[in-house]
Amino acid sequence: MDQGIRNAVLRILVYGHVWLAFGAAAQTAWMQQFLGLEGWRAPVLAFCGTIVGYTFMRWARMDHPELASAPHLAWFRENKKPLLYFALFCLGCGTALALPHAVTLFRNLWPAAVITLFYVVPPELVGGRTIGLRRVPLLKALLIAAAWSLVTVGLPLALNAADRSAERAGWLFAMQFTFFLALAITFDLRDRALDPRALRTIPQVIGPSVAKVVSVALLLHPMSVFLLMAYLSRAMDEPGIKPTLAGDDLFAAAGYLVTVVVIVRSGPQRGPLYHDLLVDGMLLLVPLLWWLGTLI
Repeated sequence: MDQGIRNAVLRILVYGHVWLAFGAAAQTAWMQQFLGLEGWRAPVLAFCGTIVGYTFMRWARMDHPELASAPHLAWFRENKKPLLYFALFCLGCGTALALPHAVTLFRNLWPAAVITLFYVVPPELVGGRTIGLRRVPLLKALLIAAAWSLVTVGLPLALNAADRSAERAGWLFAMQFTFFLALAITFDLRDRALDPRALRTIPQVIGPSVAKVVSVALLLHPMSVFLLMAYLSRAMDEPGIKPTLAGDDLFAAAGYLVTVVVIVRSGPQRGPLYHDLLVDGMLLLVPLLWWLGTLI
């Protein structure tokens, strides 16, 4: 079982949420491409928002009676001051970027903000009780997937003054939701033995084997989307020209295939870096492979 990460740099990268924030920025920049938009503000705001949101949730849980002994929370308590300063810096940067688009951002992302604020309620604010949205049976993974999907698709729309009901946004949200839900279930599988039974996570309810099958099945959706796009690009080639497959779409599909392999091989027996570095690394791998495919 996870006894903590020994390497100091990796602790900062993982426990300090920097790796996750880079993943959020990459996913947001990628979705921005599919929305036909451009710019650096949405990825930077996604990075800053991830740092601020996860720092807040760590702060809310660092003295949690059930979770306080976890390695990442113990590390957070030891390094609370610099982490809070960094989060405040990101909050300032994010606020400067967000203020000109405050109304649209609120309209697009208020559900994600509610999930973040009430995912875990600090025990000292509620008489020491352990309450929060993550305690609602079966909702934990669904809430995480919904928040990440809303942010990665909604941020580019809001910061580029695009219509939130744009036709592309719907299928992109569905694709992102299945991807993030598969990852969230994988982390619940890792924590199944430690999570209280009252939490009623998806693996606790349907069992670890079925939950892993569900995670793999969910990834078939985004994988099939990119395989279909690759096929359609070939079918639309001009007559008389040798048909070609879109390299970017094929590379993205390959990224989801790698994610399937990583999920299948995951489990509580894996070392501390397998999930926090490798599984979360799929957030970066898939868009990076897609961008690599555009160069071929």
